[in-house]
Amino acid sequence: MNTTIEQDMVLYAADRRIDFRTKVDFQERQQLLKAAFPVDIRTTYATYDIQYGNVRRPNHWNTSWDQARFESVGHRFADLSERNYGVALLNDCKYGYDVKGNLLRLSLLRSGKQPDHIQDVGEHVFTYSLLPHTGDIVSGGVVVSAHALNNPMLICEGKEEKTEDTFMTIDNPQVEIDAVKKSEDGKYLVVRFHDYAGSSQKVTVKPNFCFRSWSEGDLRERRIGEICGDDEVTMTLHPYEIKTVLFEF
Repeated sequence: MNTTIEQDMVLYAADRRIDFRTKVDFQERQQLLKAAFPVDIRTTYATYDIQYGNVRRPNHWNTSWDQARFESVGHRFADLSERNYGVALLNDCKYGYDVKGNLLRLSLLRSGKQPDHIQDVGEHVFTYSLLPHTGDIVSGGVVVSAHALNNPMLICEGKEEKTEDTFMTIDNPQVEIDAVKKSEDGKYLVVRFHDYAGSSQKVTVKPNFCFRSWSEGDLRERRIGEICGDDEVTMTLHPYEIKTVLFEF
């Protein structure tokens, strides 16, 4: 109709991810723009990324409750997987999915009249990606790929003083660091991480900076564990458990 869509379809030599880099000048009223991918997957549920984990929802609409969930929230991806193969639909800023049967759909733009009569009208830039993978979302690297899409590597001019350096290392690929921040009271450096695979994990976090001691904290950044002077942090996580570590300088 009155909308202009420009799209680059990007394929990689060493990555299964297919990016759809999109620019839209959206000039519609009471229209909904979606991207849809019918995939060759047979399963009874879809897996959606949420904060600190994921959730499974049925991909069939048999009951009134199912029909009411015509769209579900998903942060970085929605995935359909069989035991040994799957396909994920990733995004960098669009969070409304509807999955029915083997059809993956992502809501991109909508121009309703309420609560804003010109909502989504104008220019937009976003990327969504299709990721075929082996195994499930963990063994297929879906979470890692979705993180890479949402946090691309930044390149800037400068002069390196070290051949290799990192602020912090973590030895378990199924544990994701969620926050590195100053505590609200200004006393600690807060590092927060969680298990995203839904299984018990053992993890070692090694900071590459000087600190006096560390202790486990709660979500309100209060100490709940003993003060430890070791130069690395070793913990065991329960499925989807969030851990907070407080470093004192």
